[in-house]
Amino acid sequence: MTRPAPVHAEPPHPIVLVAMGGHAFMQPGEKGTIEEHEKNAERIASLLMTLVER
Repeated sequence: MTRPAPVHAEPPHPIVLVAMGGHAFMQPGEKGTIEEHEKNAERIASLLMTLVER
């Protein structure tokens, strides 16, 4: 018995996946504290959302 071909539905909107971490968050002169990482991650996420929302 043959199986029907799988149906691949298009997602309702484009999917964006961005992987970030580690030293990518550090700015010159920073020590690499968790507070600095969180501040920088929030800024980067905000900037990325301007691209996603276009």
